[in-house]
Amino acid sequence: MLAPTVTDTEDQIVDVFNSNGALTAAVHALENTVLMTLPDNPSWYTTIESELKSAQSQSTSWLTNTSPTLYATATQSYIDYANLFGPAAGDMETLVEQIQTAGNIPSAAQQSTLSELVQKLLSTASAQQSACAALQTEVNSLLSTLTTLQSEINTAINDGLSDEELDVEAIQDTQDDIDELMIKMTKKSTKAGEASFSANTDSVSAVASLTFKLVASEGELGPAVIGTMIYSDVELTLDVIYTDEVHDIVKKINADLATLQAEEMALALTQSVVTNLESLLDTIDAALETFTDLTTIWNEVVDDLTWMMVVLAQPQIDVSKIPALLDLSDAASAWSTISQYATWAQTQPISQTLSLPEQTVTSTQTS
Repeated sequence: MLAPTVTDTEDQIVDVFNSNGALTAAVHALENTVLMTLPDNPSWYTTIESELKSAQSQSTSWLTNTSPTLYATATQSYIDYANLFGPAAGDMETLVEQIQTAGNIPSAAQQSTLSELVQKLLSTASAQQSACAALQTEVNSLLSTLTTLQSEINTAINDGLSDEELDVEAIQDTQDDIDELMIKMTKKSTKAGEASFSANTDSVSAVASLTFKLVASEGELGPAVIGTMIYSDVELTLDVIYTDEVHDIVKKINADLATLQAEEMALALTQSVVTNLESLLDTIDAALETFTDLTTIWNEVVDDLTWMMVVLAQPQIDVSKIPALLDLSDAASAWSTISQYATWAQTQPISQTLSLPEQTVTSTQTS
């Protein structure tokens, strides 16, 4: 049949929705990260600040360009092709019926008309295939760039930890707590299944991200602020995310920060950059598999149409022996169902934002 399996295609649309939402949340987390300002920035810290700005600049293009284009392309490609396939299938079906009435062997003119109709479908499917492949290349490029930046940030952090005057153990304990907190928050994330997505009932693609910063006032370091943002396509309540367990970890981080000197606190809070970057890179890795599946669907459509062009180029073909020409109405129905689902999916919000209570601590050693 000249159509992909409907359920597989709908599942793929849901996967793209989940991946796009997760990636967008992870990018937001990185975008919202603000590092504290040190009075006399050491070189390792200057490197981290510079690399963070570069990473944020790269991720901005995801929010403003790649993400909207990706989801629009993933869904609109099905809609546009279905709009073309329906009328073409109707024309081919009428022509095949005429050929069958005359003995199943088409005239040269009839065979040429069938080839022209299939070629038009093939050209459109190939264009959709190329568009999806180009998006995958963009995501691969983002992954490569951010991986390099992550490596450079890790090197700078190790340079900072090599300072013998710093309490490395206390710094790393705080970093571990920050990492644990982010894992606990993200654990509340869920992904849509095809049923819940189409029924618009369950929590779909809720992703937690955390940001950390220190605010300077009149040249002096002020309180440390731990902020939390939840990105979701449904409304969430605080009690779902901000559990007693999470609150206890936040309190421990506050207590940890209060014991650190300014440079030690800066090193500890760089963990938010590291964790956010790692989360983003992991999310990109997972998303690439989803986007590969998107391209795979169009590869199969193109392959089927290419095979049909080869068959139609043969002399004295017998249409009764070409299954794809005998179930054109089923194929048109499948594409119509896929198009309707894709149209509905376009109306679903990729993410909404929920701000959780900020936690503040003033270090006794930062002034």
